[in-house]
Amino acid sequence: MRTEKLTQAQLAQGLKHMMGKYRGAAELNRKQNLELQSLKGAMRVYCRVRPLRPGPEAEDGTCLHLRGLGALSLLDKGATKEFQFDHVYGPNSKQEGIFDDARPLLQTVMDGFNVSVMAYGPTGSGKTYSITGAGIGGGASGKHRGLVQRMLEDVFKTIKERAVIVDLSLKLSMFEIYNEDVRDLLAGGGAANTKAGGPGGAARESLKVSTDRHGSVVVEGLEEYAVDSLSKGLALIEHGQGVRATCATNINEHSSRSHLLIRFSVHSVDKRTGERHRGKMYLIDLAGSENVSQSGAEGRVLREAIGINKSLAALHDVMLALSNKDNHVPYRNSTLTKVLADSLGGQAKCLMYVMISPAVKDRLVTTSALKFAARCKAIVLGEAKSNVDKSVFTELEEARDKLKVAEAHVQECSKVGFARAVVEGWDLRCWGWGRRAHTRAGAART
Repeated sequence: MRTEKLTQAQLAQGLKHMMGKYRGAAELNRKQNLELQSLKGAMRVYCRVRPLRPGPEAEDGTCLHLRGLGALSLLDKGATKEFQFDHVYGPNSKQEGIFDDARPLLQTVMDGFNVSVMAYGPTGSGKTYSITGAGIGGGASGKHRGLVQRMLEDVFKTIKERAVIVDLSLKLSMFEIYNEDVRDLLAGGGAANTKAGGPGGAARESLKVSTDRHGSVVVEGLEEYAVDSLSKGLALIEHGQGVRATCATNINEHSSRSHLLIRFSVHSVDKRTGERHRGKMYLIDLAGSENVSQSGAEGRVLREAIGINKSLAALHDVMLALSNKDNHVPYRNSTLTKVLADSLGGQAKCLMYVMISPAVKDRLVTTSALKFAARCKAIVLGEAKSNVDKSVFTELEEARDKLKVAEAHVQECSKVGFARAVVEGWDLRCWGWGRRAHTRAGAART
């Protein structure tokens, strides 16, 4: 059988053709994902029910009934309350399923969108487990790893897959909001800043939150680490988890005493067009709302609980204002909402997981969490907007278009004559002269 050898030029042409097809398919996939996410809405609310704990809790039974298709019933003193969400995960749900619903939003971050994914609910309902996994000893390959670890894995998988057509880079930050103070959990290259004592190890310096001229929220002085490997990212997350503020209460042995925020900042550059996008994703493990009479909080722990409930109340107010489409949204009422102002409402995408307990003894806090989530479900945010930095090529094209308009204007002016152009009020700024002064001069000459 005779085989024909291809020349180097033919091989190059074939490679160019295949690259074109690959780029076209990748662009189509990107557009379809953006359209799908747009149809799903900028605000989504999922509910996850944790399993009953062995012992008296399991013996008392459940106060919840999952009816499928995002519907859930709460049994309260003989009455039934109905709730509807985008999806409800039962007690036997897996971490992988939670990630599968959030994963498409990560793709939009790489296209320049701002996204927040938060876990909300009472203390002991499984928020930390869902966001960060079973614990810092779970490992990168454990089945219990949370959204953070799985998102990191997917980022580096995508960087590898898209390497031919786009340059992607990731930066990671991790901080907590403790008693309204912003504290960097990765300060000093992953070592705690030992300025003062406090829970969760040495306290870090409180950072200031501001807004830049583009309307983007800035946490001043926050360390941002370039992450070029999965192992480096996981090591940073593990360290930050180790210095977060926690303590034991009657409800939860490892109760989080702060809001944990992990931020992925993604920058992309299209290798063909030079177009640049910048997006960010917040993965948020909110401190649990708690009934202080049940938790047995006293002293410092009581003050922490009051601060947590106050900041969550501010989050309630923001969500209520968004759902009512109020002209003023009170983002500045708490540090938490101030930090999330550009990733929660307006032109951002938001996914909330409301975590609840099915235990009869937790019926009151479960009802409160479900009512808040139902209000969030009613929010209709504006269409999300991508953060695009113009490429050099785009700027040159715009400058070329402006030059063409100016040249046409000059030619028209030369046809009718300078004096007539001045008298009739032609805009001669394209010649470098001020219109008003030369209109007077032209009138004087005529």
